[in-house]
Amino acid sequence: MHDGGGDLLGTLELTLRGNEYVQVTDAFDQVTSSSVDDGYAVVRTTTSGARFFGYASVVDNRSGDPVYLPAMKRE
Repeated sequence: MHDGGGDLLGTLELTLRGNEYVQVTDAFDQVTSSSVDDGYAVVRTTTSGARFFGYASVVDNRSGDPVYLPAMKRE
């Protein structure tokens, strides 16, 4: 997990079985006690040939509306 400037805030490691679904709630809270206004996660696998579908859903605190944020592939 990184802040908006790219500084590493901490790491969160998860182990998943094939076709397993995991929802991580308040991901930044799991790696830092500081407030994160702008940040991102780098999601990767250590298993050769593995694939996954990653996305974020951010809830607007005023309206309660969720916003879907698709993952972006880094080159």
